[in-house]
Amino acid sequence: MSLVDRKSNLVTFKYPINYLVYTPETLAKSEPSSTTGGIIQNFEQNLIDPTNTKASTLLRKQLIGEPTDYSQFNRAKTYGEGDPGKGGRDRSVYYNTNLRNTSLKKSELEEIYEYDKINTYPLYSSTEPHQSDPDHPNDLIKFNIGVVNLDNPDETTWIHLKAYIKSFSDSYNASWQGFKYMGRGNEFYQYNGYRRGIRMGFEAVVHSKYEQAFVYDKLNFLASTLAPNYSAGGYMRGNIIKLTVGDYLNGVHGIIQSLNYSIPDDTPWDIARKSDGSKDKDALELPMRIVIDNFEFIPIHDFVDRSIPNSYASSDLPPDQRYISLDNGFGYKATKSIPPRLNSIQPSPIPNTSARTPTLQV
Repeated sequence: MSLVDRKSNLVTFKYPINYLVYTPETLAKSEPSSTTGGIIQNFEQNLIDPTNTKASTLLRKQLIGEPTDYSQFNRAKTYGEGDPGKGGRDRSVYYNTNLRNTSLKKSELEEIYEYDKINTYPLYSSTEPHQSDPDHPNDLIKFNIGVVNLDNPDETTWIHLKAYIKSFSDSYNASWQGFKYMGRGNEFYQYNGYRRGIRMGFEAVVHSKYEQAFVYDKLNFLASTLAPNYSAGGYMRGNIIKLTVGDYLNGVHGIIQSLNYSIPDDTPWDIARKSDGSKDKDALELPMRIVIDNFEFIPIHDFVDRSIPNSYASSDLPPDQRYISLDNGFGYKATKSIPPRLNSIQPSPIPNTSARTPTLQV
């Protein structure tokens, strides 16, 4: 049972628990923010506005907090996804635009295709990825694959694809050799080492004709990293990779052991035809979605592979062994600051039970 204040958009339950909601009258008066699509307005903005509700400031902050401004924080603006479905556009030019026209301006391409700016960011070589480049928008999370130049290790070629990650697993396996002593039924174990392997699956999605060549160019380059690399003297070498996945892995070196491309049954294909059925020379007959799975990555750490010493618990320094990167160690510093660490409390001594006499219960 609830009491509804039609003027304040406030519903009070008898528990008592309060909710700020749109009343039917408010919904009936609502209008689309734009007749041609665009960014919708966060409905919480109206509810937290004191002119629209009689709820106290404290109650509004408790129920809503800080509403997100969708006009500033949205997938198109923040992550460069564009808005392919935006209304009010002349869609006939989608099929008539010559993508090989070198005089075509960037603004003209954006007006026609509203393409994803990460998918269309080409391969490039540099020391670090161009995350700060204004033409390179942020992804949902940091996600890039770098291929180290074996002739110049300070230089890396970077691959950027949209972070549509489907699966991720990080496996740690220790190797123990079992043996027995004469007269003993149980086994003893000797430690022989360990192995770490990361498996990941993600998707490459082509949102527009303009993105098509960029995406497949990068997929082709990625596939080539499993083939041999030859030195100037003709010696065969394997490729070294730098992988970044959010702050779980930050530029971690390693090798790719396997990689698989697959086309799901429900994936549409671009048939490279114009509206009159003639061949579209600017398009390719390719699927608009590729699943990259069985991506097995073996890390090569820049630290000594060993367990973290027990003294780390009382240390004020981050660990040298950062199997999980946490922004190259920055995240570990938070555990050494405020609030006061729990391990500063001296634990109670463990009672000595070795002298107790076992009892037999019948």
